[in-house]
Amino acid sequence: MKSNDLIPFICYGAGGHAAVVESAVIKGGEYYIVGIADDGVPAGTRMIHAEVFGGKDQLSKFLETGIFKMHVAIGNNITRKKIIDEMKKMGFEIITIKHPNTIVEVKTEIDDGCFLAAQSVVGARAKIGHGCIVNTAAIVEHDCILEDCVHICPGAHLAGDVTVGEKTMIGTGAAIIPGITIGKNCTIGAGAVVIKDVKDNATVVGNPGRVIV
Repeated sequence: MKSNDLIPFICYGAGGHAAVVESAVIKGGEYYIVGIADDGVPAGTRMIHAEVFGGKDQLSKFLETGIFKMHVAIGNNITRKKIIDEMKKMGFEIITIKHPNTIVEVKTEIDDGCFLAAQSVVGARAKIGHGCIVNTAAIVEHDCILEDCVHICPGAHLAGDVTVGEKTMIGTGAAIIPGITIGKNCTIGAGAVVIKDVKDNATVVGNPGRVIV
């Protein structure tokens, strides 16, 4: 879907999440993917339109030709942060991708390297750290704070004034009541209802949510 009016970038990652990202890019009309980097997928593998060209050892040639924008399309928070850090050191600019059906309210702050999927909502005065994913139909309401490399999975809802620590995953369909603080490196299970604060490194499941790890 190349056009002289679109901005070229490299997508890092060729899994299912990357396909969601490419679909948003196609619909968005701002960027196009010149190629996909992935060390674990054979060169020539097609995602939607874009193809894998190889792994990290092939990236320097893009910098040499002036293509320095990249989006890291990896769902796993720890891996995504690792790759983002590596790509920044190489000299790439890590960009944010927004589906055109995303709703972003006023006075929000969205850092670099984020992905906002179709029908996601970021409420007024929310702050989204770098490398975060707000996935399909997820809601991050007013005054929420997401630290770096958080993943809000499809259909999860964060009410107002919720804080989520770095590299935490809020599972599909989970609900967090207003004013809750969730720590770093946590996993909130699918459908969990969180009604009290959660410490670092915890796994929470159920309704009401209970810590199991």
